[in-house]
Amino acid sequence: MKIDLFNEIQNPRPRLEGHEQRRFREAIEQAKLADDLGYGCWWQVEHHGADEFSLSSAPELLLAAISQQTSRIRLGHSAVLSPGKFNHPIRVAERAATLDHLSGGRVELGLTRSTSPEWRLFDVDPDDVRSQTQEAFEMLPGMWTSERFPTRAPITGSTTCRSPRNRCSGRIRRCGRPQLAPDRSKRRASAASASWARRCGSRSTARAG
Repeated sequence: MKIDLFNEIQNPRPRLEGHEQRRFREAIEQAKLADDLGYGCWWQVEHHGADEFSLSSAPELLLAAISQQTSRIRLGHSAVLSPGKFNHPIRVAERAATLDHLSGGRVELGLTRSTSPEWRLFDVDPDDVRSQTQEAFEMLPGMWTSERFPTRAPITGSTTCRSPRNRCSGRIRRCGRPQLAPDRSKRRASAASASWARRCGSRSTARAG
């Protein structure tokens, strides 16, 4: 059995000068200790405008730093805010693939549609979040496994793009064992997860988020 750790970098008051840097350094030291102790995965959240609740607004950067200080623990982004105004799917694929290279193939990737406070902050239309999250969920395997892949509205319109496949290491290109959260519908999440697993030949777990 493997036990994972989930980190939000909480930042409560009162705060001393340099508190943000101290919190980040503490998180890296905690991840190093978790690596030494044999924990399975370090999961880093993505939150924006969360004040005391979370400083983790750029988890891919923190995970890149952790990747250079650890050797065994897997590195999870849980979860990428997937509507297009947060993170375009092509950028998600590129960042995950780059992190996978830097970490030697240790990346785990989750997707979620976020919640209303962050929708307001980024001017995201609540009526679009399900469809855009589903599109991101469906696009990622194609970008990691195909030379070219089709895209469609609502994010990118109807066109065909060249895949960033050449940036993807083996673990990502085979889809690894992704943790997926396409939307709040467990039925749709399970169906999409099963489709991903069939295409990638991997074990996949849908997680409603």
